[in-house]
Amino acid sequence: HATWCGPCKIIAPVFEALATKHASPGKVAFVKCDVDAAHAVAQKYGIRAMPTFIILSSGTEVDRIQGADRSSLTSAVERHVRNAKPSYSGAGHKLGAPAPTAAYIRNGSVSASVPAGRKAVGWLDTIVLFVALYLISLFSIDALGSAEKSGYAV
Repeated sequence: HATWCGPCKIIAPVFEALATKHASPGKVAFVKCDVDAAHAVAQKYGIRAMPTFIILSSGTEVDRIQGADRSSLTSAVERHVRNAKPSYSGAGHKLGAPAPTAAYIRNGSVSASVPAGRKAVGWLDTIVLFVALYLISLFSIDALGSAEKSGYAV
């Protein structure tokens, strides 16, 4: 679409209604792209007319509708939504569920306990980080003053 495009403005409510009705996280997404702001995207998909609606499945173009044709857009979206598959596979994780336990392989057998060497590396990383931060703060001349005068100060 383009902000100055009359047909884009006419078909926009239809697109919004379809997006509201059919959008499904991880399965169906509706995206509006301003061709004036995203030249590379418009060039990649060979946009020659506005509005142009491109339906992608797993990154591959499966349908293209050019122009503000309400019935073509609606039928194409509804046809492809029926065939849409989730963009991920596997069981996934639920928020608030216990985290899966880590497993370590030692001498060909699986163990849930952290190897002693890995524990030492964790402590070593912490000590190195602490010393580095201490040295940085030690050798800063006027960190607070510089931060207050910075153009990034809020």
